[in-house]
Amino acid sequence: MTRFWKRLGIGILIYFVALFTVAGMLVGFGNVTQPRALKSVTDPFGRMDLSGLPPITRYKARDGAELSYRLYPGGDAQVAVLIHGSAGSSTDMHRMAEALLQKGVTVYAPDLRGHGANYPHGDISYLGQLDDDMVDLMRAVHPQHKDAQWTLTGFSSGGLCFADRRQRTGQSIRQVHLHIALPAL
Repeated sequence: MTRFWKRLGIGILIYFVALFTVAGMLVGFGNVTQPRALKSVTDPFGRMDLSGLPPITRYKARDGAELSYRLYPGGDAQVAVLIHGSAGSSTDMHRMAEALLQKGVTVYAPDLRGHGANYPHGDISYLGQLDDDMVDLMRAVHPQHKDAQWTLTGFSSGGLCFADRRQRTGQSIRQVHLHIALPAL
């Protein structure tokens, strides 16, 4: 019986140490300010010609949030989804979307949750929420293009986040492209 009480006491002690450690971290790190955007990443997009930028359209995510995307309506045979990087928005995909549109490709350029027209910036509620949002977007727009060939293209962290999206959506995405931008040294 003494062994039981000893183990129970150690367990309770570990529990309270962990509890106070987490509470201390929350208090100590709870007032973190949003970091500034890296100019080497954001400046090139600031000089981009945005004439012809489509308006924001919204879809409903599973948590009820109205998330934004831009639609470049092209032909029915091919659809591309262009996913921006962590410091970006759908606006950053404008030039590539226009180039694809000239080739007859329909393009969707979503603003990831916490980016672009989706506020608050930099916020998600749980790990995997961006994945869920992408599945919700695909479910919302896929019915309009059932017979199209789909290509998912992600840039920088947008590519890393969705590198295996083809398997997880259950949709008929033909290709997944990953473009990683190296930071300026």
